[in-house]
Amino acid sequence: MKKEILALFLFFLSVFLFLGFFSYSPLDPSFNNAVAKISIRNYVGIIGAFFCGSILDIFGSGGFWLPFLLIIKSILLFRNKTDFLKGTPGYIGGLILIITTGALFPSLSGFMNLPDYPLISGTLRDFLIRYLKEAGALILLVFLFLTGFMYATGVRGRAFLDAFKKLKKGFEKIYFTVVVFLKKFIEKRKIRKLEKAEKKKAKKLLIKPEEKKSPKLKIQKTLPSKELKQPRVIFKPAGKKNEKVQV
Repeated sequence: MKKEILALFLFFLSVFLFLGFFSYSPLDPSFNNAVAKISIRNYVGIIGAFFCGSILDIFGSGGFWLPFLLIIKSILLFRNKTDFLKGTPGYIGGLILIITTGALFPSLSGFMNLPDYPLISGTLRDFLIRYLKEAGALILLVFLFLTGFMYATGVRGRAFLDAFKKLKKGFEKIYFTVVVFLKKFIEKRKIRKLEKAEKKKAKKLLIKPEEKKSPKLKIQKTLPSKELKQPRVIFKPAGKKNEKVQV
């Protein structure tokens, strides 16, 4: 029961901090910024403005790790898994992760209106650059970042390799499926083109060339000649001379 209450408290605390960091404004009052007229822009009020502003003034962009680490801790407590952030190494790893993130990504300060020079992260960055130059400082900060991440989250190097191998296999499968699909598509297109060309050839062979039309002989229709009228012979009654009368 105690673990469930603690997990619930951490969950709501992480939500509270997430809203406070998300709505951070450099114009809000904090320990490093005195404002005459209090006009709070933070979503969680003056407490969120003071707390989140102070965290960002000290650690810079690394402060955004805090709500994420707390919410992961609460989820694992709900599942009765207490390996994450268990003991001193886990908490030290989380602190190293937060500090090195602010030192590695100073450009986020201008992008997200964060403090230009976080107290701890900025001091560490300048110290390393002074004695190791940019390349050496970058190598050491990346090493500390990965070490802190592994201790804070419980993720080991093998897990990174396994995840990388899985990603590689997934990308290979996607690549081969895309290549096979494109090959099949190209082959089908070629077959369709060949079929269309064969159909056109077949149509050309079926059509015969037009024969030259022989000139039609004009036949004049002669009308039948009218029958000549022959003279009719009329015989007169007896007693009279038979005389042929032509009509």
